[in-house]
Amino acid sequence: MVSRKRPGVPSYLRHKASGQAITVVRTGDGGRRQIYLGPYDSPESHRRYREVLARHLDPARDEQGIPGQDEAACRPVTVTELVAQFLAWADAYYRRPDGSPSREFPNYVAAARPLLQLYRDEPAADFRPLKLKRVRELMVERGWARRSINKQVGRLRRMFKWAVENELVGPEVLARLQAVTGLKRGRTPARETRPTQPVAWAEVEAVLPRVSSVVAAMVLVQWHTGMRPNEVVQMRAGDVERAGPVWVYRPANHKTAYRGREREVFIGPAGQDVLAPFLDGAADTFLFCPAEAERERRSAQRAARATPLWPSHVRAQAARRSRQLQRHAGESYSVDSYRRAIHRACRAAGLAAWSPSRLRHSRATEIRRLFGLEAAQVVLGHASAEITQVYAQRDRELARRVALETG
Repeated sequence: MVSRKRPGVPSYLRHKASGQAITVVRTGDGGRRQIYLGPYDSPESHRRYREVLARHLDPARDEQGIPGQDEAACRPVTVTELVAQFLAWADAYYRRPDGSPSREFPNYVAAARPLLQLYRDEPAADFRPLKLKRVRELMVERGWARRSINKQVGRLRRMFKWAVENELVGPEVLARLQAVTGLKRGRTPARETRPTQPVAWAEVEAVLPRVSSVVAAMVLVQWHTGMRPNEVVQMRAGDVERAGPVWVYRPANHKTAYRGREREVFIGPAGQDVLAPFLDGAADTFLFCPAEAERERRSAQRAARATPLWPSHVRAQAARRSRQLQRHAGESYSVDSYRRAIHRACRAAGLAAWSPSRLRHSRATEIRRLFGLEAAQVVLGHASAEITQVYAQRDRELARRVALETG
């Protein structure tokens, strides 16, 4: 939130995610309450802020009351206010066990943007199926894929479900929105996306020389284990049990941790050979450090330098460092920075860009071909074989052999 701070009085704030103006006041029991004022910097929001401020500065106000809430309680909640309150809740709710943000909260922010563009100031209680369908049409106009649109519409419905649960709107609002069915393939102008395909080893092999040794190790670990990209970027020595011939990696954070499930990644000899050079550090440090990759890149640049490093160059570099103009590498890769490193290498190799999630599909397909669907399910850590079907591409060679011998 952006604040216009005034000592001793509630501040006029802007909620970044929704653009709503709010102020925070003290309640009689010592707590804090947010009051939504309307669109930020609008005349209405400033008028309501002055009213709340007058109540706050009135020494005769009810000590047990909530300043400014009487007027707010009589006014219908707008769509913007609903979204602002939901996002404030979701920012705290959608976090990993260690407190770091998950990738779900930004999805809700993205889903809310077209909703706010069309119906920002309308009462949330008046939001109906035709309005939800108009929001969906705007998503189509923006070029979003059909499956993504259906997921985002589902998130919008969950916003209103949360609003019903917290008595911001009546249950009839959610009941109406449940009638909106998802977009069907071939019956909508929304674009379709191809299912994620495994990446061939030849494409992986072409990328490895064009990335740092750190990123190359991450790629190979994924190739040998089938773990998710977010699991490989957070690997630490203390999370890897190396007691037996097969190592077991237990990620501190993983996709289904909120359901109480434990994730175990089994690492065989090939994966162990890749990891071994990175396991000498402290137990709580990340194995794959961007700073190490940056040092390697700069060392290669110096080695390939065609002209000598003149004193003027040294002074210029020192000046840049003193002004802190250089980007500082973090302690670990994010999924996005890991993917970008691979995409840059793909472009350098003249290949179509592939993402690290496709390495998981490759591993799943290979395991299913050699050991069957159940083995692929166990290795990938899926609770249902139906989910594994999405990852493990069916063995077409088997179908061809059956057709040749029986058809």
